[in-house]
Amino acid sequence: MLIGIHASNPTSDKFADFIALKPFANAYGANETDLSQELHQAKRLVERLDSVEKPKNMLALISCLERYKEAFPVLYRIGVIAIALPVNTAACERSFSCL
Repeated sequence: MLIGIHASNPTSDKFADFIALKPFANAYGANETDLSQELHQAKRLVERLDSVEKPKNMLALISCLERYKEAFPVLYRIGVIAIALPVNTAACERSFSCL
């Protein structure tokens, strides 16, 4: 799952790698065919942006894709899920421990 999240990061060497992203996408019911095509186009889109506009992290990528979410519905949805997932549960566990 974490490899899939890592493949959503535009600065990653695995960015837009379908094989790396597939398990994460399947866990959330993404259509594999659509995702494969969207990844190819999104990678081209990011490559064509100038250095100022090029997203530096997943949040910036999702912000960029928000303008095109009708063209990238699967990638946009799993990207939003990826940035919403907590990296760890320590903060939640601490909150419950204090109770």
